Amino acid sequence: MRVLFGIPWVSVACFLLGSVSVRAAPDCLTCHPASKGSPVAKGKAPALDASLLKQSVHKDVGCADCHAGADKAGHTAATAAASCSACHGKPAKKVAASAHGSLGDPANAKACVACHGGHDVAKVAAVGLAICLTCHGKAVKQFTTSTHGKDRAQGNTDAPGCGNCHGPSHQVLAASKPGSPVAKKNLADTCGRCHAGTRLATKYSFSVATPVEAVHRLPRDPRDPPVQRSPVEGLQDPGRHDLRAVS
Repeated sequence: MRVLFGIPWVSVACFLLGSVSVRAAPDCLTCHPASKGSPVAKGKAPALDASLLKQSVHKDVGCADCHAGADKAGHTAATAAASCSACHGKPAKKVAASAHGSLGDPANAKACVACHGGHDVAKVAAVGLAICLTCHGKAVKQFTTSTHGKDRAQGNTDAPGCGNCHGPSHQVLAASKPGSPVAKKNLADTCGRCHAGTRLATKYSFSVATPVEAVHRLPRDPRDPPVQRSPVEGLQDPGRHDLRAVS
């Protein structure tokens, strides 16, 4: 770091210029270059790989837009901690009440970073299943071998992804919670979103899976013709992600 009269030049500039904001990456990279420090090493300045930031969805966002306290001289890791809730308030509130709220407080980005990453945040559509892979590796690997996963990998948008069964990404509930779409009592309804009607059954020539409880609870189109009914393989085992087509 360059110094002036023994004082870091960034601190001198802020003192002389008053409330000048240190927002531009070049200013931050003086202390946080990729070659210096480590994001988790105590006593060292957190490192920033600017090349990752340039490729992220936040490439046009200033450092201090996320790290509000970073525009003040002498900031610390605590005072310059990133906050996603400033721009993403609604998702942050939803995450706090979800199963993923246990990952950390969205107000200081801990829960958000666990799924979306730090300076390399990408659009969810571009990341795909990888966004769940870090914590749910076994389930994701099973899903990729399933009839749904294989169709999804081929670009079939009719095939369900994680959110279609588990609910909106920021509102996922544990399967043990009564309100979860994959709670055992709700599973028939969840499968029935696709399998209780004939549109997809006709399109893909599969049997409509309508367990008795789903038949009574799900609204059905009276114009639907009679169809063969068979249970979903694995319906009694909501922990399965490797479902196969029923022959």
